[in-house]
Amino acid sequence: MLHSKVAAMLEAADPTLLSNPNVFVIQIKEKEKIPRGARVMTLHEVNEAHGDVVVVLPEIQKLYLWREETGDSILVRPGDIVISSLSEPYDEDSARGLVDLANWVTEKLRVPVYHIHASGHAPIHQIADFVNTVKPKKVYVVHSYAPEILKPLINKPIEVIIQK
Repeated sequence: MLHSKVAAMLEAADPTLLSNPNVFVIQIKEKEKIPRGARVMTLHEVNEAHGDVVVVLPEIQKLYLWREETGDSILVRPGDIVISSLSEPYDEDSARGLVDLANWVTEKLRVPVYHIHASGHAPIHQIADFVNTVKPKKVYVVHSYAPEILKPLINKPIEVIIQK
């Protein structure tokens, strides 16, 4: 389950990705721009498919995560996991925001939250370790000054795709 912004970025990298029968785009707002040909799931359908979907949002936004379903929320239930995909704080305000988010998810929603660095500024060996641990079929290098240096660090059969 991809947020429409994430789907648009991935579609630009590989137009065939959204034709995969296991890939859906979540429609959060009624007039949201969804890539053509993408299979769409509403928030209600995501909540009905509990345990069968992974939702990828461009940033963790607590306004989408609640313990009870509303018209514009993703229902978080016991047993779920929240993965915060943000860059590290760069000042006191952003550090406080990250702590507040973690506290809100763990105390109010009562689910674990894990932080994964996602700014693209992680050391290359940490990115490679992450990819080798997750073991995706493909990795798309979207933002890098020297994308070629990642390839030799990734275990086979993971395919590293570098956009021109």
